[in-house]
Amino acid sequence: MISNRMHVFAVVLVAFMLLALPAAASDLVESGGGNTTYDGGAGNDTLALSAEEGPAPAGEIAAASTNVSIEANRENIVRSNDFCVTVSGESKKQYYLFIEDASISDAGYPLIKMGQPGVEIIGDAPFPDAPAAAFANERRAGDGTHFPDRTAAIVQTRDSGFRTVGLSTSSDTTPRSFTISVVDPGDEDRNDAVGVTIQEGEVTITAEGAGTYYLGEEIKISGTNTENDEVFLFMTGWDLWNRNGVSLEDIGLKTDLDIDGAVRCDVESDETWEYRWDTAPLGALQNQGTYTIYAASKRENADGLVSQTNLKDVKYQTIGVYLKEPKVTLDDGASGIAGGDEFKVSGYADGDPDEVLIWIIGRERPAFGIVAPVQSDGSFEYTLGGDVTANLPDGQYFVVVQHPMYDGVFNVCPEPAEGKPYQIRDGAGGRIDLGACLPSEAVATLLSAIEGSGSDDIHAETSFTVDDDGMTVAVEGAGIFVLGNEVTISGTNSGSEKVYLFLTGGDLGDGVAPDDLGAAASEGNYVICEVAADDTWEYRWDTAALRGALAASTYTLYAADRDHDLGGHAVDRSHLDGVRNATATMTLTRPTLSASFNRSTYILKGEGLEVSGTATGSPATVRVWALGDGSKVPGVSVPVADDGTYEYVLGTGESAALSGDVRVLVQHPMTDRIFNVLPAPADGKPYQIEDAAGNLIDLGPLTASEAESALVDAMTASGSDDLYNALSIMIGEHGVTTTFEGDGNYAIGDTITFSGTAADTDTLYLFVHGPNLGDGCPPDNLGTPVSDGNYVVCEVATDGTWEYQWDTSSTVWPPDPGTYTFYAAATDHDLYGHAIDAAHLHRVRHAAVDVSLHRPTLAATLDQSSLKQGDALLISGGATGSPETLQLWIFGANRRVVGAPVPVADDGTFAYTLKADETKKLSGSYSVIVQHPMADGIFNVRPSAEAGKQSWMVTAEGETIDLGKLSAGDAVAALTDALHSPNSDDSYENLSFVVTKAGAPSGGGGGGGGGGGGAAPRPPAQPVPQVVEQIGSAYLELNVNGTVETMTVVLTTEKNGSLSLDTGVRALDLFGRPLERVSVKQISAGSLPETGDDDLRQVGSGLKCGPDGATFDPAVEIVFTLTEDEWESLGAGEEFVVRWYNTKTDTWERLRTKLNPAKRQVIARTSHFTTFAIFAEPVPVTPPSETTSVGVTKTASVGALAETSDGVATSEEPVSSGGLPWLKVAGVGAALVLAGVICAFRKKR
Repeated sequence: MISNRMHVFAVVLVAFMLLALPAAASDLVESGGGNTTYDGGAGNDTLALSAEEGPAPAGEIAAASTNVSIEANRENIVRSNDFCVTVSGESKKQYYLFIEDASISDAGYPLIKMGQPGVEIIGDAPFPDAPAAAFANERRAGDGTHFPDRTAAIVQTRDSGFRTVGLSTSSDTTPRSFTISVVDPGDEDRNDAVGVTIQEGEVTITAEGAGTYYLGEEIKISGTNTENDEVFLFMTGWDLWNRNGVSLEDIGLKTDLDIDGAVRCDVESDETWEYRWDTAPLGALQNQGTYTIYAASKRENADGLVSQTNLKDVKYQTIGVYLKEPKVTLDDGASGIAGGDEFKVSGYADGDPDEVLIWIIGRERPAFGIVAPVQSDGSFEYTLGGDVTANLPDGQYFVVVQHPMYDGVFNVCPEPAEGKPYQIRDGAGGRIDLGACLPSEAVATLLSAIEGSGSDDIHAETSFTVDDDGMTVAVEGAGIFVLGNEVTISGTNSGSEKVYLFLTGGDLGDGVAPDDLGAAASEGNYVICEVAADDTWEYRWDTAALRGALAASTYTLYAADRDHDLGGHAVDRSHLDGVRNATATMTLTRPTLSASFNRSTYILKGEGLEVSGTATGSPATVRVWALGDGSKVPGVSVPVADDGTYEYVLGTGESAALSGDVRVLVQHPMTDRIFNVLPAPADGKPYQIEDAAGNLIDLGPLTASEAESALVDAMTASGSDDLYNALSIMIGEHGVTTTFEGDGNYAIGDTITFSGTAADTDTLYLFVHGPNLGDGCPPDNLGTPVSDGNYVVCEVATDGTWEYQWDTSSTVWPPDPGTYTFYAAATDHDLYGHAIDAAHLHRVRHAAVDVSLHRPTLAATLDQSSLKQGDALLISGGATGSPETLQLWIFGANRRVVGAPVPVADDGTFAYTLKADETKKLSGSYSVIVQHPMADGIFNVRPSAEAGKQSWMVTAEGETIDLGKLSAGDAVAALTDALHSPNSDDSYENLSFVVTKAGAPSGGGGGGGGGGGGAAPRPPAQPVPQVVEQIGSAYLELNVNGTVETMTVVLTTEKNGSLSLDTGVRALDLFGRPLERVSVKQISAGSLPETGDDDLRQVGSGLKCGPDGATFDPAVEIVFTLTEDEWESLGAGEEFVVRWYNTKTDTWERLRTKLNPAKRQVIARTSHFTTFAIFAEPVPVTPPSETTSVGVTKTASVGALAETSDGVATSEEPVSSGGLPWLKVAGVGAALVLAGVICAFRKKR
């Protein structure tokens, strides 16, 4: 009987437990309340809150405490996003909840969401009469008589004593801190408050491409908006008829006057937006140029429509785009073909036209307004087939490519009529028959129509020759020659015995004979070449014979097979109808002359000096003149090598005879190779010259500068085309030297020692030349130019030596990194009276050396990143730039080191030891900031020196912040933000370490035997883990180390994929900082990269998880939910596998994969973010005992081992999307209770 009762009791208890488990889950929602999701749609971050969410204890145990408390799920909220607060108090009790008064307008407050169960919004009314009503009404938003709506509510807790209340913000919410309070209506002393800060959002804008676009193109404009859910775009430009802005789609709509004067774009759930701008309608713009695109968060504000001059309370950003006229260009093509060869016309048409027209006109019209499609990259191509060219008569054919411009309409087009197959219609509607015209006349008429009235079309043109008899012409080399050189021109001609050459270009009109520029081709003047028996011909054109009559320019040489065209005209550029011809282009340039010394502009008497350079134009010689106040070197003839170089050495005897200011001139005879100014010595006049007019000039009695002027005047006078290059040098008896200490590479802040020698002077004038210093500055004040007479004056010792130490940290204006030239000069002005600088050192005794300056560097390291309590920690490294000290900051639990000075040794090293007795008190994670003051030696961010403020920091702006009141993570953020201020040039290194307990605690004792009866103490109830579930993206709730504190699930917008981050996952961004936000979105199959493997068949859509570079430890879960068709698409011998795309190797890498057939889910885990996709692929060969049905991964019961798709055994659990793992714990606990009851019952027996 007892046994039967026991069995009955066990059965009843099991049944009760089976009923209790689902009941425990359903208790999360009040009876009849259901799961309510609040999403007012105002924000980019959708806040999806269960009406019954909150840190309720397991089993819905009512809170035992009679106190009331309130917590917010976020401290900082960007405007237009939602947040929530959770009230904790007695079970099923009403409390007053309100936002405290902030003395702002009603619209500036966050608002309590409507329709929430257990939340009664009281509107403009005061709280009902109760002991705490006066307390609440006095503090709540309002003035005591008027209360803003939706800023106060009566909240009733649920069974657990908790109630979560959702609040919303908008772009009208005032960015500031708000206090949200809760009070027990019956006792005003039982109250609590929480602070939240509402922050302004930001709007960004960017344009795809390099920023330059052709009118007619489509431009992709995109950006982000964290302020609200829409963006308004408008443009401004100097030539727009409304300077305050116009619509991107219709420039006639004014942004400040027309509501449609800005384009509206929706912001997606991930806070991004995109607009594809078709610029074709902007053809009405008067000018090409730069236009500014505005992206604004509002269309209207309190002052009216938002525009360029009305941006009050508007978040906006701008970009500049350069819009320019489309053009059409042609690729280089064949200038001549033989009949039967293909001829290809290709090029680019800007502005995104659909097509261009091709016209080919010669003795025949093989292409008369033929349409050629334009590809997406702007290229077009048309081929005239060999079957067409085989039947074309020899001669010249003109090619015209016509672009329709913005409207896409060809204003000139073919319009054949009976008997008029080559008739066109022009832009004014007129009809023109080109069939009766000669080819050149037909082309001229066509181009005139395209450029004429009623047409906005543009064109490009070229020509080619059909020549079955092989007419060619070419010039030697690259086609670039210096006037004075001989140019070899050659070619072939198998159709006639002579070739007629004429030249066009520059001011030569339709052509002249190359050997006589005054003889026009139109009058029958040519260079006539005989064709040899092998059909070749050659002409050597001596451009020197033209004696400077030909200007430097680009020219075209024509070779024709006859001297008249079909119309009987003498052949020239405009009369080639029916004439076989070929062309070659050449560029002729003026001769040039360069000259330089191999020394500085100051040498000592008796030192040799080399003058060298290059003379183009093939002169045989150049002449060198050296002119002193007394002695002179008169026009020495110096040979020019075949490569155009020359070299002359002014010997020691000559330099010894010269002194002071010496002028050196090098003379070039130019294209005629005749020196128009020559030495003409006579008795007693060794330095006499003769000019081009035959005048004799004696340079002997003249000073160096007077002689130079006379010689230059003669070379530039009428009758002389000679070219010259003038130099100058000072020849003296004493010099200056300089050198530096070290290897020439220094950090800004170092002291550099310069030294040297100087004779015949008591002082030197020092200055430096380098980045952003113009022509030089004194080294002790880089903000003052030496051109104003500012120098460092250095005394020369009696032994002729000098020394100067440049402290690069003490200069008034800190130097930029780069190479600097340090000058030491014997005088402060040059020969012309200019204050010396890098550009004015003519004939000044000086010396110069180069040094390199770089920004100070800082390297810091820890001797260990993980230590036990009681271990010492060494922080050490090196700092360049000669700082005296560094500052050290340490943040973590129970420890703050605020800007401790750390001395730097002479060699730049430093060390700081956190001693063993200090680490005994530490536990957890710590951040170390080592701060370098940079070149000025001043810490822009420093600890406060005020008494009693040891934990305070002073920023570069003078703001004081108490780091002691901040969490370690917030203190690090506050410090690094201050160091990144535009007013701070300090640099820093950010390190971290972890301190763990010295030894693990010993285990608990045994169970204890005997003792009094009664039940064992009940363990405290555990809180239900919170789950944040969002769409598209979610902000993570992390601790200072980046560890996730609240489980987060993010679903794609289509809800066919998700990303789950469990509590305890460490989430870091690309730079190792705590990750603020994650996102996931669906990617169409067509957008995924190819696999290159025929065995991999992609299934369903892909997932893109962001941001790139994020890492997770342990891995996070990604889930694909397939459609029924996609799930059933798995073939025999295939399995589903999740793969990630490796951008470095362009391959898809395999992940361990699990399946949940009941939900058609494919699941994997990843430790980083990239693109993921599902593939159906052959099942790897496995032993028969380990294989289940084809295509399905074995899924075991809870805790059992299952084999994944890649053969790795893993512990498989039933998959849930944001499930509640505490239910498993409850089930296990219930089983243990059942076992205990049965055992106790048996023991009684």
